[in-house]
Amino acid sequence: MVSSSEHGSSPTNRSQIPDDERWTFVDETNSSPNVERPSPSLPTAVNQVPVDAEVSYPEGGRDAWLVVLGAWCGLTASLGIYNTAGVFEVVISESILPEESSSTLGWIFSIYAFVNWICGVQIGPTFDAMGPRGLLIAGTICTLIGILAFSVCTVAAPKVAHSLAAKCAPIKILLILSRALFSTNCDTEYYQILLSFSILTGVGSSLLLTPSMGCVAHWFMERRGLASGIAFIGGGFGGVLFPLMIQSLLPKVGWGWSIRILGFVLLVLCAINVKFCRSRVPPRKGAATTWRDTLPDPQIFMDGTGAMAVTTAGVLLTDLAYFIPITYTPSYYIDRQHLSQEEALTGPAAFAYQLLAILNAASCVGRFAKLKNMGDTTQAALR
Repeated sequence: MVSSSEHGSSPTNRSQIPDDERWTFVDETNSSPNVERPSPSLPTAVNQVPVDAEVSYPEGGRDAWLVVLGAWCGLTASLGIYNTAGVFEVVISESILPEESSSTLGWIFSIYAFVNWICGVQIGPTFDAMGPRGLLIAGTICTLIGILAFSVCTVAAPKVAHSLAAKCAPIKILLILSRALFSTNCDTEYYQILLSFSILTGVGSSLLLTPSMGCVAHWFMERRGLASGIAFIGGGFGGVLFPLMIQSLLPKVGWGWSIRILGFVLLVLCAINVKFCRSRVPPRKGAATTWRDTLPDPQIFMDGTGAMAVTTAGVLLTDLAYFIPITYTPSYYIDRQHLSQEEALTGPAAFAYQLLAILNAASCVGRFAKLKNMGDTTQAALR
């Protein structure tokens, strides 16, 4: 099966077929192309894209750009938390677990970063085999429960915050769910933050991140760099919005309710992500799918040159290295300014959080420019 443009199909024939259903089949016994739409009566076991199929890409349109919007929201939620780690580090080290050493607290964020990226090794093949919807729903659940549980890992919030739960039944229910893991009547333990933030939120972020990136590639080829660049701006936008939001809320409602309000924002973003992120390649169905189809395939790294393996390792190491300044920039500023424990969470430390927002705002430009340039360069090389 090859693209109809390679055999000179007329524009009239191509225009009669919707972009998202255009497939071209070549009769092996005849040199002339035979263009037809796939029959809906095919058996379920073979109701999937052939291995040698060449898919046409819409390269735009309402559905394609809604997918980009959904991916943008998903990356805002997942990478936004990732890029807000510096705020979490300050509060944990100065207020929640001040008695712990820096090296001990560092494991919280190291494990979070590791879980966030390593889970993609399995999530990617699962996305290819089954589509994005189930993964995104699971990611939403894990992220929200993890964030709500993380919000309880602190001292009691001001009375004005508790009054919100008394007036709003949904907020009260969510607060009860978050207390299923932790109790505010006892001191927060180190392992509780590891479970809620490092593990549960890390898994949720990974479940949102990988399918959101993959869906965009199903709708764009020539303009993939542009579309991916727009979607990845969401990660930087979340890194601007969340630190400034937490900085504003901390003096008013305390840490616990600041994070719960963050959770409600994440709920809206994840709902849009689940609604609009979808794949164009039909998932494998019925007997055609086995558990082996969802396992990682190491053969993709065996291209004879090692280029794929080296590139993958380089991207991973770059992301991990980027996480270090994101995590410790606010804490470094507070330490250099010799601010007290109380001042680290209030007005005098405001610029520490603003530094994180400035860093992430600059990254928005870099994300878009880098991905657009990489996409355009790659497409030019493939022509």
